[in-house]
Amino acid sequence: MYLAGDCVIIETNYYEDGKPKAHLFVVILDAKLDHDKTILIPMDKVPVRGFHDSTTELNSGDHDFVDVPTYMNYYYGIIRDKKWIDGKGRKREPPINKIIFQRICDGILKSEHTPPDVYDAYLFRNL
Repeated sequence: MYLAGDCVIIETNYYEDGKPKAHLFVVILDAKLDHDKTILIPMDKVPVRGFHDSTTELNSGDHDFVDVPTYMNYYYGIIRDKKWIDGKGRKREPPINKIIFQRICDGILKSEHTPPDVYDAYLFRNL
């Protein structure tokens, strides 16, 4: 079972080198049964140079996993079911605190980089 605010490390492949990279994803909506769907939003380190989505930035101490300036990468927000998370999730981390979680949720609607399906699923809760 995954509840809103839970955090899961999932291997990803965002980079050109093809190597799997792991990111911490925040669960946005409860997913209790195997086919219950939720939204997952990953965290990324703020790059030294280049662009990042500044809609929701996190600092060291905002979560146990965050030790450098970090941002919520809404561009890579995804919709998956509980069964998929069970299979792909490498490790659970402590849940995000409620104040930060609300900032992350607000950012789904504020960020111009949120995928349309994620935006609609959050806005209308039509999963």
